[in-house]
Amino acid sequence: MTIPTSEPLPDDNFDNLPPARRRRGRRLIVPPSAGERARLLDELALRAMPSFDFYLFSLLSGAVIGLGFLLDSPGLLILAALLAPFMAPIIGLSLSAIVGAGRYFLQVLVGTVIGSLLVFGGGALAGLAAPIWQTSTFPQAIYHTRFSIPDLLVVALGVILTTITMVRSEEKPMLTSVALAYELYLPLSAAGFGLTSKAPDLFTNGLNVFAVHLTLALLLGVITLAVLKFRPLTLFGYTWTTTIVLVAIILGVGVTGLRSILNN
Repeated sequence: MTIPTSEPLPDDNFDNLPPARRRRGRRLIVPPSAGERARLLDELALRAMPSFDFYLFSLLSGAVIGLGFLLDSPGLLILAALLAPFMAPIIGLSLSAIVGAGRYFLQVLVGTVIGSLLVFGGGALAGLAAPIWQTSTFPQAIYHTRFSIPDLLVVALGVILTTITMVRSEEKPMLTSVALAYELYLPLSAAGFGLTSKAPDLFTNGLNVFAVHLTLALLLGVITLAVLKFRPLTLFGYTWTTTIVLVAIILGVGVTGLRSILNN
C-alpha cells in the first residue's frame, strides 16, 4: 500500500489538478496550506500511527509483565520493557495537538487505548493466578504502583529524547522508547494485576501512576514540539493542548494533596 505524502498543492490550482491528485491531497493528514513544515509534519504523523506490530508487541509485553509480577522477577520486567513496541502513538497524541486533525487524533487515541488494554489484560490474567502464590506479597507489583521522582525523570527524558529523535531522524529511537514503555506499561499492568487478584490498592494506585505518567509524557511531548518550532495549526490543536495542560495541573494537584493526606 502506498503511503500518501504531503506534496504541496497550490490552493488556487487545486480544482484544475487531475482527479487522482485531488483525491491524494484530500487524504493528507496535514493541510498543504499549513506551510513549509507540512511535509515533515505529515511524515511524522504517519510514522506515529499505531500498527499491527504495536498491538502484537503490546500483547507480548503485557503477558511478560504479568508473569514478572506473579513471579516477583525484576529480570522479566526488564525483558517485558525490551519487548514492548515502539511507543510512537504516545508521541502521536502530542503531535495531534500540532496537526489539529480530529480524525487523526481519534485514530491514534483508539490505537493507544487498544494497546493499553492489551497490557492491562496481561496483568489481569496473571492476577487470576495470584492465589496460587499465597505466600508472596508481590513486591514488584507494589513497587511499580508508587510515585517517585526518578520515575518521573525517566518519563521526561524518554518522551523528550524520543520526540527530538523522531523529528530529526527517520530512525526509531528504541532505547528511549523502552524507558517510556517501562514507565507506562508496568503501572498499567500492575493495575490489571490488582483488579483480578483482589488487591484494590494495586488497582487504583497503578491507574493513578499510569495516568500521571501518560499526562506528563503528553505535556512534555507538546512542549518539546513547541521548542522545535512546531505550533498548533488549528483551533482543535490549541484546544487539545489546553486540555493536556489543565489535566496535568489537576492530576499534579490531586496527587500532591493525596500524598499529603496519606503522610498525615
